[in-house]
Amino acid sequence: MKPIQDVFWLILAISLIWAGYILRGVFIPMLVAFAAAYTVEPWLIQLEKRWRLPRTLVISGGVVLASIAGLAATIVLGPQIVAQIDQLIGKTPVYAATVADLSLQYTGNDWLRDIFRGQFPGINEQLIAGGAQHVEGTMRLLIDAASGTSYFITAILLIPIYFVFIAWNYGPLLERLKELLPSANRDRILQLAARMDSAVGNFIRGRLSVCFWMILMFSAGFWLVDVPYWFLLGCGTGMLSFIPFAAVIGCVMAVVVQCLEASTTGSSETWLQAAMWPVLVYCLVQLFEGWVLTPWIQSQSMSMSPVTVFVVLMIGGSLGGLYGLLLAIPLAGCLRVLGEELLTPKLESWAADASRS
Repeated sequence: MKPIQDVFWLILAISLIWAGYILRGVFIPMLVAFAAAYTVEPWLIQLEKRWRLPRTLVISGGVVLASIAGLAATIVLGPQIVAQIDQLIGKTPVYAATVADLSLQYTGNDWLRDIFRGQFPGINEQLIAGGAQHVEGTMRLLIDAASGTSYFITAILLIPIYFVFIAWNYGPLLERLKELLPSANRDRILQLAARMDSAVGNFIRGRLSVCFWMILMFSAGFWLVDVPYWFLLGCGTGMLSFIPFAAVIGCVMAVVVQCLEASTTGSSETWLQAAMWPVLVYCLVQLFEGWVLTPWIQSQSMSMSPVTVFVVLMIGGSLGGLYGLLLAIPLAGCLRVLGEELLTPKLESWAADASRS
């Protein structure tokens, strides 16, 4: 009877994940809100115990403080972000022409320059001949862009609402789930759940803390060495730090932008000199993160290895996009605990029986 029950629960879990993927447009904001509530739950419990405040007041005060902090950050950093985006948009044609000239210089191929500078032979005739198709494609593109923008705005508005509701009912929901567990196996299930919570929760909270400090360090470092668009690149590189080895993408982008800026402004710096400073910042930040930040923040956590995290996130993103990315780490952590607690002992027992026989 027990194997049948195990198969039933396995099929049910897979079915729920698949249904969530099919309805991912609905569930992604809820998953983000649940992840946020799950992340801050230990801190909410500490505030409740230390200050003896009701949970509703703690959550309401936290939402108000977060809103004020977000508004202040928007007021302080908003003009800088807008200015850098506007500057990047304005210089994109110049960067494109520079890349096209370099392509011609080193490869002898002129088509890239012609495309960027609007000199592609016959482009106007092609547009006129296929005007209807281009109009239809443009309309579809505009409709898709409008749909994506409306979904993004709706999700941004729904996530705080979901968060308040989930955080408000997080404790009672857990107690209700405990009551539904079979009494014969309740202690064992709670033990496994505690290990899963430790493996997943500590890892996620630790990586988010690391990302926060990485954003500050990369932004400050790029600013000190005068990298163009230092805040955009610093934030992007810091957020990529959640995925092991992915921050190198931000470093490459910073090097490319620095070299293009040196080429377009007539700077006396060589490409090697221009690339040296972003690479130096990247190396120093990575050394500090590897030797100080990560050991300090995640010394007490059951963190997964960087290679495991990278592979898991790549698989999740390939299979389910953003939905897969949100579920990849929790599922991997839970499967790891289940393997260590349930599968490994059986394999060791089989190996011992085989050796005795």
